[in-house]
Amino acid sequence: MTTYSSLPRPSQTTLLVGGSNGTATLCAILGDKSKPENANHTLRVATRSSRKYLDEGGGPRAWRCTEKKHLSDVVAADFLPTRTVTHVGAPDSVFVYGNNDGNNDGNNSGNSNGDGGDLSPLERAISGISSPDDGGVADVIVLACPVSAHLSLLRRVARALYRLDARGLLGSSNR
Repeated sequence: MTTYSSLPRPSQTTLLVGGSNGTATLCAILGDKSKPENANHTLRVATRSSRKYLDEGGGPRAWRCTEKKHLSDVVAADFLPTRTVTHVGAPDSVFVYGNNDGNNDGNNSGNSNGDGGDLSPLERAISGISSPDDGGVADVIVLACPVSAHLSLLRRVARALYRLDARGLLGSSNR
């Protein structure tokens, strides 16, 4: 008998947009390659600041978080026994879209030769074009940022999606 847990997991690419502590926590959990549930999962981060998500060598920085889990899913009360799980993980790639680069909104122009040279960092993070990982087009985009930044980031993501779609760079809808 085949169980769900024994089936190979389909590949998934998740893009976290923002630079909050929530982004770092999700990097630790979703980027933890020692966990079987993260098999075939590509994790990208698009952020304004490279300092927080890139190490001194320019690679993605690893994050650590400790999760408190209740032993029972039926009742989760503080007086019941718990256990802790430590997650250590890193994104597969980091894209810095910055406020001062001219390419951050997808309003830049250039030739459309498909090599990603004319795409903004956010567009490359969404499309996977010229990405250092092999995740392809992002399946899920999560705004993991302070609430005050949601509207402006959502506008950025929408502009990037419209531009990529107009150029046919989002892949097939029959995926």
